[in-house]
Amino acid sequence: MGRISVVFLALLVLTGCATTSSAVAPDGLTLSVYQNRTDVAARKLEVSFLNDTGSVLTVTRLQLTAGQFIGTAVWPKESTTIPAGVTISLPVPLPDPDCTAEPTEAEVEFDYRLADGRAGTAVATPVDTLQRLPGIRQEDCLAVSVASIVTVTMDAAPRVSVIAGRTIAEIDLTLVPTGATGSVTFESASSTTLLTPVSPDGTDAIPAPISRTIAGADEPATVTLLYSPNRCDAHAIAEDKRGTIVPVAVSTTDGFSGPLYVSAADDVRDALYDVVRTACGLPTG
Repeated sequence: MGRISVVFLALLVLTGCATTSSAVAPDGLTLSVYQNRTDVAARKLEVSFLNDTGSVLTVTRLQLTAGQFIGTAVWPKESTTIPAGVTISLPVPLPDPDCTAEPTEAEVEFDYRLADGRAGTAVATPVDTLQRLPGIRQEDCLAVSVASIVTVTMDAAPRVSVIAGRTIAEIDLTLVPTGATGSVTFESASSTTLLTPVSPDGTDAIPAPISRTIAGADEPATVTLLYSPNRCDAHAIAEDKRGTIVPVAVSTTDGFSGPLYVSAADDVRDALYDVVRTACGLPTG
């Protein structure tokens, strides 16, 4: 065999072993985004990879961009391997919201390597399961609007009372105006997975009316909410994720409205768990 033929064969071998690069995701790979219940408070989004490529897939970098966020959501790990036929979800912490920008469709950019030799950087538009991204924008921008006018906290220890035979936790929302222009109307408070609102006579009040408007130039104020346990199974506390995050219906003069999710401070959360345990006859502590 001549020298030219040998060189040609060597080039064929090298070409066959080389990886290919494409800006398009490999055939058989489906991306979607969603949120678990634990992701909401942690402010994360799950990017899900369904690997039907027929080959083992390794992801070595991932980032998500969307017009509703400032900057890029970056997956904090170095790599993960997804067997063929398997779905794996990768959580990405979300950046701060950008409520002045027009929302745009999310895009996921990732580096990948397939066991069959294909590799590269791909950009894909993920399926937004249950249209969660518009919901996140609404919640984000409502929270930004409220915070610019009133700081809302739930960090005072709940008081325990008994009304009409029901054990009640009296929970204070502390409202501290920022001095900005505008106002926030606190309309009502709803149930959580663990607590249900009650009226001053001990009957159910779902939702419990608040009907309080606080302007940015007002003095600090306190709104007291009455809650009672709405379930007594022991695993409700052991597996709780959002039971002490109170949804409060609000509207602002900026034009935003919807549920504002107010999280209990750590010691308040633990005290509320004890209220539920006591009311349900479960061991406390």
